[in-house]
Amino acid sequence: FNNILYESILLLPKDKLSNTKSIPLVVVPHGGPHSCLTASYYTSYSYLMSSLNCGLVLINFRGSTGFGEDSILSLLGNIGTNDVSDIYTITSHMLSLTYN
Repeated sequence: FNNILYESILLLPKDKLSNTKSIPLVVVPHGGPHSCLTASYYTSYSYLMSSLNCGLVLINFRGSTGFGEDSILSLLGNIGTNDVSDIYTITSHMLSLTYN
């Protein structure tokens, strides 16, 4: 199950693309395994980005709905391992990026 794809969606405040100052990153893992986060408009996420000037990374770790049966089965016996590893990997990657 190590080759199963998972995804994340990075949301940044609109002025971040022209500003080189670092901003906080809020990590939002989905509430699965029987769900996934989408690129839909969320009022609460817009509020966080505008009022706190932070970025958000929405993570659909292995086991999220929409990635096939193998993805869901990969969590059996691995809850707290695979999902946490995916969240850690994506968060580390996002923190390594620079936007100029």
